Amino acid sequence: MKINNKNWIYSLILLGFVLFLTNSCEKYDFGYTAQAVGTTDASEITKFSAACGGAILSDNGHALTSRGVCWSTTENPTTANFKLKDSGTTTGNFTSNLTGLNAGTTYYLKAYAINEVGTAYGNQISFTTLEPTFAILSTAAATAITITTATIQGTISDDGGATVTSRGVCWSTTASPTILNSNNQERSGIGIFTSSITGLTRSTKYYARSYATNKAGTAYGNEVVFITATLAIGDSYQGGKIAYLLTNGDPGYIVGQDHGLIAAPSDQSTAIQWYNAAYKITGASGTVLGTGNANTNAIVSIQGAGNYAAKLCSDLVLGGYSDWYLPSIDELYKLIINNNLIGGFQYSAFYWSSSELNNVNAVAQNMDVNFHSFPNKNALYYVRAVRSF
Repeated sequence: MKINNKNWIYSLILLGFVLFLTNSCEKYDFGYTAQAVGTTDASEITKFSAACGGAILSDNGHALTSRGVCWSTTENPTTANFKLKDSGTTTGNFTSNLTGLNAGTTYYLKAYAINEVGTAYGNQISFTTLEPTFAILSTAAATAITITTATIQGTISDDGGATVTSRGVCWSTTASPTILNSNNQERSGIGIFTSSITGLTRSTKYYARSYATNKAGTAYGNEVVFITATLAIGDSYQGGKIAYLLTNGDPGYIVGQDHGLIAAPSDQSTAIQWYNAAYKITGASGTVLGTGNANTNAIVSIQGAGNYAAKLCSDLVLGGYSDWYLPSIDELYKLIINNNLIGGFQYSAFYWSSSELNNVNAVAQNMDVNFHSFPNKNALYYVRAVRSF
């Protein structure tokens, strides 16, 4: 039989091409990555999260090692992006929960499937997280109110999904102040912050509220009202000098009213004992603000007539007032911390308080070193009378 050399050559070429294609497919696994990967639309979208998934119809004979959703704020995300959610190794439908997102931000997503051959991607979708909202915050009542200053605390419990770039307290002499009125800026971020208000006017009603500004705008906390003090420490008043003004939390404090301690303008004695020459328990155990007068009455009722610290104060009539008493240790301490405004103290001396330790000892305070001790009641110490108003 005669062989057609031309046909034979064509057949050899065709056979060689088929063998080349077969070898190339085995070498590069053309067509064996997972097929028919689809990306589902995002759902359950919030400011910080969303749900998304995909469907993998076949692994093309090569078991999956990973599947999930990759996303980015730029188009065409891949598994090389730093945000990646793994959702198993089987074919079929799956859902990934995306968390840690930013509010008001557009994201691009693709489902993916990985087998030993490579990575296949589904179609790209996009969604935008919900826009940030106003921050949520509250305002606490004003404290440390003086004739020109006050302190207000604010608390930001929720930033609304965007960084709080400015926060503080605004105030005015009219209701509903805004940041267009007087305000203090206290850095940024959430949580508790304290703002010191200055430059106020004596005996004036103010309205104040905390504020927080984020991408959505400026939000305000509840409004608080306070009245600056009519009196100041060191003012001459009712027979003496203002030694202390009650603040929020002190016994007897009333919002909008001035109450506190008045100190005699000078010492009542430079050397007098606490007891009346007999060691007795008097029951003068009060130490806090508001207990000095009761202590003094208890001491005098037990010790009777004589020349001693509590009796000296109890008998005092000054500036038309006769309700003076020996201060408790906490009341005496208020005199000490404000001694420069009150004046007339001997700074190296100990002063008696009306607070009793036991039948032998009572509590005294050194004016210079801010130190209190428990000396014998027969010690000769200084005395400064006070009265409450």
